Amino acid sequence: MKSFTPLWFWTVALACVLLYVGCASTSMRMQVLVPAQINVPQEIQMLALVNRYRPEKSEGLLNVLEGAVTGENIGQDRRSAEAALGGLTNALSGSPRFTITRPAVELRGTGRGDFPDPLPVAEVQSICSQSNAQALVTIEAFDSDQSINCTTTLRERKTKTGTVEKYTVWLSKKSINVTVGWRMYDARNGNLVDEFRMVEQVFFNAEGNSEALAIGNLPQGENVTREIGRVTGDRYSQRISPTWVWVNRSYYQRGNDFLKVAKRKVKFNDWKTAEEYWVKGLDDPKPKLQGRAMYNLALAAEMRGDLQAASDKAREAQERYGIRRGGDYFSILQARLMDQARLNEQMKGK
Repeated sequence: MKSFTPLWFWTVALACVLLYVGCASTSMRMQVLVPAQINVPQEIQMLALVNRYRPEKSEGLLNVLEGAVTGENIGQDRRSAEAALGGLTNALSGSPRFTITRPAVELRGTGRGDFPDPLPVAEVQSICSQSNAQALVTIEAFDSDQSINCTTTLRERKTKTGTVEKYTVWLSKKSINVTVGWRMYDARNGNLVDEFRMVEQVFFNAEGNSEALAIGNLPQGENVTREIGRVTGDRYSQRISPTWVWVNRSYYQRGNDFLKVAKRKVKFNDWKTAEEYWVKGLDDPKPKLQGRAMYNLALAAEMRGDLQAASDKAREAQERYGIRRGGDYFSILQARLMDQARLNEQMKGK
C-alpha cells in the first residue's frame, strides 16, 4: 500500500526551509564615498554659493503675470529657489572635498527657467576674491508650473435600509513641473566649470464630495516646489562633490558557532574580532559553511577599505564554494574599484 503525504505537509516543510534560508543571512547598512559626476579642478577647494535667480526690475512684471496664469503665489519661485540653494548648502556642509561660504550677495537674473548670460569675469573674480573662494556656484534658473484637472466617477454604497445607491466622487490630479539651473564659475578666469539644468515632475491625486473639496485636498503648490527645490540642491551637490551614501550589505550569521559569534561582534561594531572568527570558519568541514565564511571575509575587507581583497574573496566565495550571491557582490565591488580611481583623482590634496 502506497503512503500518501498530504499537500499541507509539503507546504509547511517548504515554508520552514525558506525561513531557514532567509535567516541564514542578515543585512546591515554602511556608508561608502562615491565620486562626483564631474571632475572639478583640484585647485578649487572653497566654493562661494550665491543666489542669482531674482529677476531684474524689467522682468518682474512678466513673472507676476506668469504666476497669475499658472496659479503660483507671488514670490513662490523666488522662495523655492532659495530653498534649492539651501539644500545645496546643507549637502556641501558635509562634503569631504570642499569648504563653502555664503557671501552676502544676491545677483540679478531672469527670474525664470531660462539661463541669463554668464556673469562677467570681473564680477566672478570680485566675489571669489572677497570670499577667499576659488569658484562661484550659482542658482540661475528656477521655474515651476502646475496644472490641476478634475473628473468625476460614480461609486456605489449600501444604505441603512440595505439598498444600493450611486453617488458622485470628484477626483483631482495635480501635476507640478520644476526646472532648476546651476552654474559653477572658475575664479581664475571666470570660465564656466559646469552648467547644468535639472527637471523634476511630480503628481498628486485627491478626491472629495465636490470639485472644491477635491482640489482643496491636494497639497499646496508652494510647499511642494520648495521641497523639490531642496532636493535638487542636494542632488546637485552629488554632481560636483564626492558624497557619502548609505548602502546595504548582507552577511551570513548562522551555520556554525563561528558565524554565530561573529554576528554578535558585528552587532557591537567589533569587526576585527568578527573577521578572526570568520577566518576560523574556513576550517569548517562543510564547503558550504566555508563559502559563507569567505563571503563574510569579503565584507570585512570592504569595511577595512581594501576593495581589491574584498573583490577577490567575493569571487572565490562564488567560484570555489558555490555561494551564488558572491557573484553579485563581486560585481558591486568591481564597480566600486572603478569608482575608486575617479575618487582618488577628485580627492587629491585632501
